Amino acid sequence: MTYPVPGYGPSGEARATYRAEINQLHELCTGLVDTIGPRLPEPDRHRLRTGLDVGEWMPLLDDLCAALVQDRIPVTAGERDQLVAALDLLGAGDDTVPHLADRDTTLAALVVAG
Repeated sequence: MTYPVPGYGPSGEARATYRAEINQLHELCTGLVDTIGPRLPEPDRHRLRTGLDVGEWMPLLDDLCAALVQDRIPVTAGERDQLVAALDLLGAGDDTVPHLADRDTTLAALVVAG
């Protein structure tokens, strides 16, 4: 996914695809925060909600992954799949979002219940 600069980004079909991906990413992230959020400490929930409000997808998903891995918070297989779908849409992270940059290790460290 690319992030167009207003006036310089894709047009036509590419713009429609980008918007569809952003909408899908928002839906996936909202679903994750809604279902997993109640299992997280309040500061984590607040940070994730803020990420949703401003559309900061990489930090939001990195924070979510960090909380899940570090606090060993169980997720369902469906939640894990939803997280993978969001990560696939977002693409690779860099060293500013370590849990996304090393997503295979992050996903392997998740506690998947049932």
